[in-house]
Amino acid sequence: MVPASGLRGGRPGAIDALRAAQGWADLPFCRLFPWCVDFLLLILFSVPVPGWEPGAPFPVAHHALLVLGGTLLSALLNRVALADLEQSSGATTRRLFFRAALAAAATSLIIALSEHVLLRADATAEFLWLLGGFMPLSATAHAMTAYLIGLRQTVPMRLALVGPAARFATFEAGLRHRSGQGAVVVARVGGAVDAEIEQLRHLILGQQVDVVVLATGGLDANRLSDVGRALAEAPARLCFLADPMSFDPTLEEAFRWSGLGVVEILPHPVRSAEWSVKRGLDVAFALMALAFMAPLLLLIAMAIRLESPGPVLFRQWRVGLGGRPIQVLKFRSMYIKGCDASGAARTRARDPRVTHVGRFLRRTSMDELPQLWNVLRGDMSLVGPRPHALAMQVEGRPYAEVVSQYRLRHRVRPGITGWAQVNGARGEVDTLERAQRRIMLDLWYVDHWSLALDFQVLLRTVLGGFASFRAD
Repeated sequence: MVPASGLRGGRPGAIDALRAAQGWADLPFCRLFPWCVDFLLLILFSVPVPGWEPGAPFPVAHHALLVLGGTLLSALLNRVALADLEQSSGATTRRLFFRAALAAAATSLIIALSEHVLLRADATAEFLWLLGGFMPLSATAHAMTAYLIGLRQTVPMRLALVGPAARFATFEAGLRHRSGQGAVVVARVGGAVDAEIEQLRHLILGQQVDVVVLATGGLDANRLSDVGRALAEAPARLCFLADPMSFDPTLEEAFRWSGLGVVEILPHPVRSAEWSVKRGLDVAFALMALAFMAPLLLLIAMAIRLESPGPVLFRQWRVGLGGRPIQVLKFRSMYIKGCDASGAARTRARDPRVTHVGRFLRRTSMDELPQLWNVLRGDMSLVGPRPHALAMQVEGRPYAEVVSQYRLRHRVRPGITGWAQVNGARGEVDTLERAQRRIMLDLWYVDHWSLALDFQVLLRTVLGGFASFRAD
């Protein structure tokens, strides 16, 4: 593999921070953020209503009208002031702040004049109060949002090309002539040997590659299929560069990506900003849960030790993001002689290896609580497909061999709870039908992921959707 200059295999560089900011600009909340700031600031900075004296009834209706009207007015004036700048990648923060400050100053003046006309009071003091407090903070919020929206045009999409260099000559020439495409080649894999593909997977897991483009010509069909399967579980967009001579003109719109002859066969599961927000929420909730449930965790640990000898925690290697092995923690629910770290021995209903305390823990899923530490380490998420043991089988064969598209569930971090679990797909997996249903639910989650879906899964888990009397 030949990486572009400056590409590193370790932590993401400055471009990754820019991509996170770029993704934030794509979130719906980004445009609502300055509105929320204006609303809160006007509540704070419009309290000294002219003509109102302490001890007298506070004009609640008047104040509410002032806050709502001022918020809408500020949003409208800022929209007009920044309309021609927020989509421009060349707009500086100074220009954005200056225009947003003028809009906020105009809002402050109009609010003060309205007070003067409606209440016939001297509103000079309130205008100065709004000018000194509301204006700079509102201008900062609007300017920052406009800057992030404009930033979307400045951060390139990072491509990795897999296949003979000659196959990509026309494609790369097209990239160079499309300044608005915002794409740059950061890695090349010529022969598609196993070692190079493994290096590419590490770059993808390090969030340094956004799109992988495979050449459909020049590589053996079987080898191309092997490469596709190897990269299917990596969290990146996967595309084919098709032979331009094979295009059916009637299908050109459906089969062309930006006019460069690329067919997208697997979209990116999570955008960079959403990924960062999800990770931040995972850490925050995991810390709060560990602090809140510390007494419960201590009681569970004591109950396990009192019932049977052996360690409190059970450690098992499982499949994580991108197919990498991760060591998952659980409260030990079996007698020490019955524990199977490989996962080859499937847990059955009424399994005699399970202790009395362990049976209760498994039915209530409290045996999974130590995985909050896995969440803090970054190996897992609160919500996602449940991680499977490395040697886990169904009907005597590995999952990946008998369940179609199994590897696609590894395109997101595994979770403590998941869409499959709250929809009843937990407990013993003793038939291929049950295994396929669970995987299909996992893949539905990957395809439809959103923060709202995560909150729904967490709510259903808290309300009992993760408890099962079959999981004993």
